[in-house]
Formats: sequence, C-alpha cells, structure tokens
Amino acid sequence: HSMVKRVEKEPDVESEEEEESEDEEDGSMEEDIDGEDMESEIDEDEHEMEKAALLHRAQAKTPKINKEAELMEKLGDIVLGGGKKVPWAELFHVSSRVPAESIVEDVDDDLKRELAFYDIALAGVKDCQEMCKAACIPFERPKDYYAEMVKTDEHMLKVKRQLLEQAAKVEASEMRRKQRDAKKYGKALQTERRIEKEKRKHDDLAEITKWRKNKPAGEGDRE
Repeated sequence: HSMVKRVEKEPDVESEEEEESEDEEDGSMEEDIDGEDMESEIDEDEHEMEKAALLHRAQAKTPKINKEAELMEKLGDIVLGGGKKVPWAELFHVSSRVPAESIVEDVDDDLKRELAFYDIALAGVKDCQEMCKAACIPFERPKDYYAEMVKTDEHMLKVKRQLLEQAAKVEASEMRRKQRDAKKYGKALQTERRIEKEKRKHDDLAEITKWRKNKPAGEGDRE
C-alpha cells in the first residue's frame, strides 16, 4: 500500500519540475527580448548622433553668402522703374487700372465676381495689344502660319469618320422622330375631321327630323 502511494506522488514531482523549467525558459525569452529592444534603441541613438555630426560638419564647411547690398541693387535693376529699367517686352507685365474691390459690390456673389475678373482680364489684353503695337511686337498669328499636327492623318481621318457616323445617327434619329410626330399629327387630324363629319351628319339629320315634324300636312304627299 505504501508503494502505491509513493508511485502516485511521483507524477506530482515531475509536473513541478516541468513548470519550473517552463518558467525559466519564459524568463530567459523575456530577457532576450528586452536586450534586443535596448540594443535597437542604442543603435538608433548612435545613428541620430552620426547624422547630426555629419550635418554640423557640412554646415561648417559651406560658407554662408548673403550679399544683401548687391541683391537689393539687382532687385532695383529688374523691377519696373528701377535704376536700369527693363523693357516692357522682357516682362509683358500688365496691371489692372481699376482694382477689383471697386468693381465687385458683393464679393459673395459668384456671378458678379467672376464677371469682374473677366472684364479685368479683357481690359488687360486690350492694353497689352496696344503696347505690343507701340513696341512693334507681332501678336497675331500670320496667315501662312503652319503648325505640325500632333496626330497623324490616319488618326484624324478615323476621328472624322466617327464624327460623321455619329452625325448621321443623330440625323436619322431626328428624321424618325419627325416622322412619328407627323404620323401622330395625321392621325389626330383624321380623327378630328371624322368627328366633324359625324357632327355635321348628326346636325343634318336633326334638321331633317325637325323639318318633318314641323312641315304642314299634305306637303310631303305633294313632294
């Protein structure tokens, strides 16, 4: 009986040893993961420090050039009315004579606002044309102007054929619609004429019946 008890207790000892080994393995895995995370953080910090050092050395080697006086001088040369006035033909700069704020009464009105923009642009184009004429600058396309086609002739013929086919389909559909309308109108006119004819016949019969009732006695015998 004691041997049976001893045998029954042995599995408990083995299970406890297995649990202890599993706990030890889990702990070692967690320590490995923590160690890897720390190493990756250290590598990232070292990489950032190397980048900062390289950037600092590059900035130290590159000289800073900021010739403010010379830059302002050049700016004065290129702006209109500067020391060395640039010809208008080099800029084609056109400004509106009237500010948009004075034209648009209500800025929230989309239609009036866009119309004001259109008027301003149109006025600018007209001013530009006059200035081009004064500067002898051609701005119209010459009559003998030839521009090479981007598409090939075969492609354009194909497009033309498709457009003609589409136009023919639309025309045929319109013709069929007109025929249907004419047919409907003819039927309606025929029905109206039939109704008028029946009405006229009914009125004639009513007149004859009325006349027969009101005629003097013996007049029908003479007829």
